[in-house]
Amino acid sequence: MKEVPALDVELTHREVIAANAELGRKSALSPTLYLLVMALVFIGAMETGLSLAFMISQNIALPWMVLVHQLLSTALPALLFLFGLWAVNNTYNRIAAERSARTVSALGTPDSVAATFTVEDAGFRLSTPRGEWLAMWISINRVIQTSDGWVVANDLGSLFVPRRSFADTDQERAWVKAILVRIPAAARTASEGARRFGDIPG
Repeated sequence: MKEVPALDVELTHREVIAANAELGRKSALSPTLYLLVMALVFIGAMETGLSLAFMISQNIALPWMVLVHQLLSTALPALLFLFGLWAVNNTYNRIAAERSARTVSALGTPDSVAATFTVEDAGFRLSTPRGEWLAMWISINRVIQTSDGWVVANDLGSLFVPRRSFADTDQERAWVKAILVRIPAAARTASEGARRFGDIPG
């Protein structure tokens, strides 16, 4: 196979973010469909809420009927719309995640891979049978706690460390501390949740 020369380029964060955003838009569900569903949810919440407010207030004697109707005609549609918004968002995110997983799987990416995370002098390394990624300490801009683990965000992406990787909370705290003491001061300050977990000042 013919070799090609190395590429030297001044890579900007803006173009990397824009490229990833473009991929996200192409793989996501139709935003038009999402807006249409939200419009229907809003209309349904308004009509249902106002009808319920009217029905409830009819069973209340004057002068409380007017006051109760005014309150319920505002509160009930708002509450129903918030519930509908929560339900639609959860459903949308679940469908989008499943669709993305199917797309990745169809391209030959395995569902799981053996991974090893190491804290090295040079940076934070992820090693798998399919490749390696070294995030140099100077490139890490934040350590973020999620419900399932930790995201080590850096200039060009992020590394996710599942909480199930750790034997116990003490080991997890030791790892978080080991990362925090090596990253730039600004990144450590931005990692507020990680600092609280690791009991490290900003």
